[in-house]
Amino acid sequence: MRRCNGLATQLLFQTCCRCAQELRTVYSTPQNIQFLGSRAATIVGAAFSTAAPGGTLHGSTANTPVAAGSVNAVNGSSSSIGGSSSTNALSATDAGSLQAQIGQQQGLLTTLISGCSSRDVGPQHIGLYYDFNKALAPEAFRPFHQAFYSPRPAKLQRKGGCRALQEEFSSTNSSCLMWRRSSQELAHTLQSTAGVKVHLRGPAGAGKSIAVVQLVEWARSNGWLVLYVPSAAALTRGGFFYKRPDGTYDTIISAQHILKSVADAHQQQLTGLPVRLQHSKQLLGSPAAAVASKTASAGADGAGSLLDLVNTGLSTDSNGQLAVDCCLQLVHELAALSTQQPVLLAVDDYNALYWKTDYGVTKLVTPEGRPPYQYRKELKVTRFNLASSFRLLERRDLQHCRVLVADNCSSGVPADLRVPNKAASLYDMPRFSPVETAHALFYYHECGLVPATPSLQQVTALRALTDGSGAELRRWSVKITQTDMGLL
Repeated sequence: MRRCNGLATQLLFQTCCRCAQELRTVYSTPQNIQFLGSRAATIVGAAFSTAAPGGTLHGSTANTPVAAGSVNAVNGSSSSIGGSSSTNALSATDAGSLQAQIGQQQGLLTTLISGCSSRDVGPQHIGLYYDFNKALAPEAFRPFHQAFYSPRPAKLQRKGGCRALQEEFSSTNSSCLMWRRSSQELAHTLQSTAGVKVHLRGPAGAGKSIAVVQLVEWARSNGWLVLYVPSAAALTRGGFFYKRPDGTYDTIISAQHILKSVADAHQQQLTGLPVRLQHSKQLLGSPAAAVASKTASAGADGAGSLLDLVNTGLSTDSNGQLAVDCCLQLVHELAALSTQQPVLLAVDDYNALYWKTDYGVTKLVTPEGRPPYQYRKELKVTRFNLASSFRLLERRDLQHCRVLVADNCSSGVPADLRVPNKAASLYDMPRFSPVETAHALFYYHECGLVPATPSLQQVTALRALTDGSGAELRRWSVKITQTDMGLL
């Protein structure tokens, strides 16, 4: 036991030294020093004078802040998606010279909060925090999902939306997010490549869910049409399901969640967009739509807007087939529109669509010579029209729609579950780098979550203890800054 403890302590020390080496290398550029502000100058100065074992840090530093207007100013070239970059060690002479210049820097920022919106963020904001507009992503928060059910006591409220985002905002009592290099790379890929499909993968806590909702809000702020599913697991569990004559099933609540999220975020845009596809017109002109949507403005011939299509699916309380058909046709209509304006389809917890469902049917078995008995047979995802249609990486009918999906590594879905993605560009979401860890700690200090200004020792230790997990970083940031490092 004593030997194991010694090895663990040695490993932690070596990891902390490597983190300190990366901090010294990245913050050696004057343009990067000003991202930390005057309060961080003490830490940067300490980084240059801290001794560390020799050797170069091996790993990705793809999320370090860069100078304005230069995406690769610090770490050399980096591929637009899934790329990695390396740092070059700084000589002792240059380090000493830059350390002397720290106190002479003019115009140092006093905050990491840029104050800009997602519409204005760019490479020059990497590593900084920007204002997240909650109104552009209502489905990411609990009130949106609670509106579909009867009121409950405060402690028994239904959960839903992007939980990582909710925890971040609840902890900091703020609505700011860090614009990481991975966010910039993904935004550039989606903006520059029509019809691209991106599959986000990575360890739990790396920030996949935050990245998806960031890009949803970013796209909507830039005028894109966006359909966002915060958790694909919701398509495979909970709510009523109805059987069609062909043996497939419809989930009315899941379909109406999607329809309402699009209506809330794009009501004005949908009003001015007429339905184009013949099947959509037939659906709006069907007797079922006429019965369910008494106030719809669609004519008998099915002429109407996309908002009419959405409202038709929302107007029924019992016709699951109508609600699901409206949702499926909305996706087809958005695909048809994607040739004229940007459309983004974003699905989080995507791997849940290839795992088990919570739905089942009761089967009666009457064996010969034995009493009859019943058992519950699980229904597979392929039996559900809505869930199976959101396996977006397998579809070939989305035309120029941008598709962004992310796996969930912290739910009951196995981490090694195979998800077909031959047509997608894979993006391995990097963990928080030492630099991002420092930025996050300073931001938490600004928000009052961390009581004291973090030290270099605390930054390197926290990066080693959390292994770059954003969730663990938020959870441990208060504890580690309130604890004497000698007691860890």
